[in-house]
Amino acid sequence: MKRLILTLLLFLAFPAIVKGQPVHSTVTTASGTGSSCSFSVTSAGTNSLMVAVIHLANGGGAGTVTDANFGGAALTFKVEGSSETNITRTEIWRRYAPVASTDTFTANFSASDVFSCEVYIATNAHQTAADGNTASTGSTGTTMSQAVTSATNEIVYGGFSSHLGSACTANTGTERHDENVSSYQFCDSTQTGAATSTPSFDVDNSGGFWGAAVAAFKAPAATTTRRKVIVVE
Repeated sequence: MKRLILTLLLFLAFPAIVKGQPVHSTVTTASGTGSSCSFSVTSAGTNSLMVAVIHLANGGGAGTVTDANFGGAALTFKVEGSSETNITRTEIWRRYAPVASTDTFTANFSASDVFSCEVYIATNAHQTAADGNTASTGSTGTTMSQAVTSATNEIVYGGFSSHLGSACTANTGTERHDENVSSYQFCDSTQTGAATSTPSFDVDNSGGFWGAAVAAFKAPAATTTRRKVIVVE
């Protein structure tokens, strides 16, 4: 006699799968002199993250970024790095899961400064807890560098501002921005996370003052897959 026995469904757990790492997608920039920067930015992509790197410079002392928003939705401050005399200042702000749209990005400053504002969109980022470690410094010389503790499957943004110079050359990672505004030099890069990541640029600043801000961001959380198995006997 044939028997047909439908066994209880078995759900087998498999090892956690890490969903890659955040990936640089686009950058939109604006520069000039004033107490704010405001320009159109397009946000798009799966599991997106908005990272704003904002450079300020002023011979009498750079101001600070008081707030930043995308279409009225606030960004969150992450880290700042200033030169030894505060002639230049770099800040990094971020927003998880920005609405997929073309809208206005605005950052307001505490004073009227020379500025360079870069808004980066990364995809495949964690949507609720992307923040990794940050680091900052200020120094002098022609090599600008700052290490940060990070991890595999993170993306690291580095922003550097020098009060002298006309060009930057990335020593590590991928150069994303290199601009001279009113004799101040502003440079950004991204790189893949590691136990220690060290964004670094050479700048032809003849020993000028510089500041650096570095921030790491995480990929989506690892997931555990389950397979449904039906056994027929």
